[in-house]
Amino acid sequence: MRFAGAAFNRFGTSSLSRPVFLFSLLCTTLSLIFNSLILAGSTSPSPTLRNWYLVSFKYNTNSEFYKTLESIYSAKDKVNDAKDKVDDTLDKLNPFNKRDAEEPTFNEIRVGYRGLCVDTSHGWECAYNAEKLSTQDIGKDPLKLVEIADMYKDKIVWSLPFWLCVSATAVAWIMVIVNALPIPFVTIPAWTKKIAAGCLAIAAVSSLGAMVLAGVISSSVSTIIDKVTVDAIEVHVGRTDLCFGWTVFALVTVSMLGVCAIVAAEWGVNKVTAAVEAQAEKGVNAATGGRFGMGDVENAKAKLEGLKKGEGITKGWAFAKSLRK
Repeated sequence: MRFAGAAFNRFGTSSLSRPVFLFSLLCTTLSLIFNSLILAGSTSPSPTLRNWYLVSFKYNTNSEFYKTLESIYSAKDKVNDAKDKVDDTLDKLNPFNKRDAEEPTFNEIRVGYRGLCVDTSHGWECAYNAEKLSTQDIGKDPLKLVEIADMYKDKIVWSLPFWLCVSATAVAWIMVIVNALPIPFVTIPAWTKKIAAGCLAIAAVSSLGAMVLAGVISSSVSTIIDKVTVDAIEVHVGRTDLCFGWTVFALVTVSMLGVCAIVAAEWGVNKVTAAVEAQAEKGVNAATGGRFGMGDVENAKAKLEGLKKGEGITKGWAFAKSLRK
């Protein structure tokens, strides 16, 4: 039992726990990378980041409501030239005016945890909020999709569980790397494993909560907008965020199970070792009438080991005499 306990404690890990911590290190590292991409989604027009989004809003040009709205604004083209004042006013209000070939056409807006990205006929424009996005030329937006997207990001999506997952995973990663790649001849405290297991448990629960919450909110918002706008606005859930979000949950869960298994195994080995040593102490005391204890047995074992290493016959004879007394 002493051998088993030593195997788990040598250099802070063992031949059994080292592969588990290395695998856990891989899982937590991937989790942090995926979490970083999810957080950075829709903050840059680069193809990599703009495809990481929670939901997207776009106009459904085939809906009857959209066609009716477009025909109403297009009626300004029939206004008499004599009514310049009315014509100018309508021209400012007309988001479907296509006389200016240089003006971009608004196609779609994507929403991330920290930013918004708009797809126009001139390319992609991204910003952290609607206020900064309004300073860029993104074309006409008659139903204020930019404001809807900004409200969704700031007031509807609850990002606290996701941030909790990121923070807990980062702490667990530090604790795991200490145990997976220990410093030789330096004992790693057992509490580092317990902290790693606890943080991974928090990360798994918060990741599950974040994904379930995001799914419920996205579905609810999509249904409400479809009903209110008579299908004039299409809402799509970002598949990349959804896929990698559940991947993060799976990675931290598997990592948590592995680390918890190591913590439980070490706890069990220590409990059994302590029980066996207590029984051995009683047995030695009973056999020697209380003259020797387990400490004396350990000292004798150490001295015998010294004899094997050639420390001399004299010391061995002195040791034998001491045992006769």
